[in-house]
Amino acid sequence: MLVLDTLDFISSSPQKKNIYLYFKQMIENNRCQEAYKELNNFYGVSDKLATFFIRDVLLLNPDIELEIEDYKIVIPIDTWVAKEAKKLGCDDKDIQAVKECLIKMCLEQQLYPPKVAAGLWKKGYRATNEPCLS
Repeated sequence: MLVLDTLDFISSSPQKKNIYLYFKQMIENNRCQEAYKELNNFYGVSDKLATFFIRDVLLLNPDIELEIEDYKIVIPIDTWVAKEAKKLGCDDKDIQAVKECLIKMCLEQQLYPPKVAAGLWKKGYRATNEPCLS
């Protein structure tokens, strides 16, 4: 279904033939929320995948500036990030509250939230998947 949705999407308009460029231009034009909603319309895509995609577009294009409220849709929260966020004091069961806590911490420390999100994911992944040394 995801493949069919993607094919429908790219065949619906010449501007959509390159999905990456299409969404990059939306994000550059301060339409990040709209891009997020449109990504969520694809079968099987929800908050986590949409935020991963948007986060990675931003990491590839660090010159794109976001509004502060848009940072919520560039921090994917999965098990690994949630565990790392808890260690930092963002201990909440609500994903949006964890995102807000991480964003607040990033901005207080003058850190770029998409980079921190990527770093937390990698740290959590490595901590979970490294072999135990005895």
